[in-house]
Amino acid sequence: MKNIEKYRDPEISKEEMDDLTGKLLRAKLNRDKKQKWADILEKEYNVRRDPGNLKVVSRRSGKTWLLIAASLLLPILVYLWLWKPAELSAQQLAQAYLSEEKILEPQTRKGEITIEALSQKATEAYNQGKFQESISLWEQMEAKGGMGPDDYFFKGVSHLRLNQEEKAIDLFRQIRSMGDENPKFQKETTWMLALAYIKTGRNDEADEALRQVVRDGWRAEKAQKLLDILDSGK
Repeated sequence: MKNIEKYRDPEISKEEMDDLTGKLLRAKLNRDKKQKWADILEKEYNVRRDPGNLKVVSRRSGKTWLLIAASLLLPILVYLWLWKPAELSAQQLAQAYLSEEKILEPQTRKGEITIEALSQKATEAYNQGKFQESISLWEQMEAKGGMGPDDYFFKGVSHLRLNQEEKAIDLFRQIRSMGDENPKFQKETTWMLALAYIKTGRNDEADEALRQVVRDGWRAEKAQKLLDILDSGK
């Protein structure tokens, strides 16, 4: 009551008024919460608070308290069940790895102006995630005889991003056959080829490619996780 009386005091300052207002509101909210839970306990579980005591108004008190405990435990069990991490298949994990890859910026090069312009546009489209557009531009370059190993690699990745795995596999195999003359992107190609094999269910070929990835060292940890999943399914 002291707070109420002070609240009515005409001489109270603005700061004191704000402080008292907050205290009174919090007190009101606390009372409302207590009353709400008291009503729920009495209505649903036959638990009633008498002055100084908490009593269960039921002859089957053990069952009542069991229901209370179960109601408190249920949200925790539901949370744990919903958030239990699901085991991924090799295909799901391969897709996840593909989605997080950030291999950007194939290089443009000097040469015929039309090919250079196409290369620049293809690069920009690829880096913006416009994979179908980049493929069309690389196909125009290919018709002009301006494709290099880098272009074939990123064209293959674009096909893989669009779930065109067979086209991607053909390009990745072509790049691997160029390994002696152009070693650039060979490790990346082997990794992408392994992901493409997994996505198409060609696990034996994926196994061979993944083991090569582990030997190369680039993406070795991810490759080993995929190998473990494939081995567990045999």
